[in-house]
Amino acid sequence: MTSIPTEQISSKREERWFAARLLFLFVAVVAGLFGLISLRGNITSSKYPRVKLPDGSWLVARQVTVGKVHAIEIPYPLDVQFRRWQPSYKQPHMTSEDRTVVWLMRENDRGEKLDLDWLKRVEIDVGDPRPFTPHQYHRQNIQSNSGSGSGTGSSGFSDAKPFAAATPMEIALIHFDFPLLRPRDTKMVVKVFDGSDTLIAELPLPYIPPPSLSTVQWEPDPLPASRMDVNLTVTLNSVDFFATSENNGVYVSPRLTYEHDGMTSTTWGSSEIFHDLLGNQSYAWNCDLSPAESAWKMTLRMSQHTNGRFLPEETKKLPSRPLTPARQLDAVSETYKVNGHSVSIVGMGGQGPLDFTLRNSNARFKTGEYQPQQYGTGMSSRCSNNQCDVEFSSGLPFLITSDSLGQQDSYVTIVFRDQDGEILPQRGSSGTQGLLFWFFDPKPTSTSVEIEIIVQKYRHAEFLIAPPKPDEIKKRQ
Repeated sequence: MTSIPTEQISSKREERWFAARLLFLFVAVVAGLFGLISLRGNITSSKYPRVKLPDGSWLVARQVTVGKVHAIEIPYPLDVQFRRWQPSYKQPHMTSEDRTVVWLMRENDRGEKLDLDWLKRVEIDVGDPRPFTPHQYHRQNIQSNSGSGSGTGSSGFSDAKPFAAATPMEIALIHFDFPLLRPRDTKMVVKVFDGSDTLIAELPLPYIPPPSLSTVQWEPDPLPASRMDVNLTVTLNSVDFFATSENNGVYVSPRLTYEHDGMTSTTWGSSEIFHDLLGNQSYAWNCDLSPAESAWKMTLRMSQHTNGRFLPEETKKLPSRPLTPARQLDAVSETYKVNGHSVSIVGMGGQGPLDFTLRNSNARFKTGEYQPQQYGTGMSSRCSNNQCDVEFSSGLPFLITSDSLGQQDSYVTIVFRDQDGEILPQRGSSGTQGLLFWFFDPKPTSTSVEIEIIVQKYRHAEFLIAPPKPDEIKKRQ
């Protein structure tokens, strides 16, 4: 037997020992790095600020995004990356209009993400007396720290006065959708309130301008101011502002007067849309444009009520027809051209209840039991597998027309008269499935109905108004 020299055995042992020490050193370095990342590396380090809260945790502004497409990406701690096989948490967010979105998180000194259930509301101060409030109420999106790495969810917010217990989360964040902003001196501060509505944090934010920021400045029109469209003159005499129930924006009530063919008229009305130079758009009942702008643009779309003076080409009276019997639907197929606009009648229904379908429709329609003096026309829809169930609370008779309002500059209304020529009250209209349902209320003596179709071309006007100062916002009676 050949013996191995002692020197060779000793050399191999030293090589193995050196390799073991090298492996141990490598593991120690990795463990040290891992501990450093786990303990301190996950504390937010970015251009966005953070502030210490009364309970010792940190409130962090993670991101500000502007536009319609928003997203945030937050790196996971290293141990979570290994468990999930993902380097980061990603959350997309879409807004129908360009918006300023602020993303907030809370974490402790080790960088662990904590819950935000105690947070009640936020607002942004842009150096104007009236702060901005969010378009969309805040939501907390939580990805739980579970071994399976399962799913994301959304939780509500409590009004509890103390902070909720600090519960380590892998990800817990909220976002707020604000109007587009132009702060004075390019400074804006987000103010955070807890469940007792106490201000507990102020975070200065970097300003990101809107996608197309105009350098032009609007100036409000001196009032009263008048505009003319063909033979209609509209005068803006004053503007009232009222607080909304949600304290989100204001209700704008313009005081308008009209002259039609040089004569004072009370048969005209308008709908209003408001814009500012930043690109925000709002409606009169909840106008939350930037109060820091010098002026808002009010665009009027005007039309006459059904008791107005119409030109012959704007109206079409159809032949009288018997009232549809109760619990019956009469299918109709008639199309009329009025003022260059096509209006199709597809059915007439009697007093309810009714349960029916229509040709070329994937919906089943139901109306309520007829009850005198009940005029609500509430509509609910449920759809599944390309089939819909549509229910109306009203049991009143109705006319069905196809939705021919593709020409946005036209306005269609219907007038119902009985056999004596008396106008029957119209109790509202509802649209669904490309159809319009016009509910009307016949008298007990009514036996027939005459339908008059009115198609108007909208009239238009624009005014520049001054945004309200805080003391100009009234409470609605």
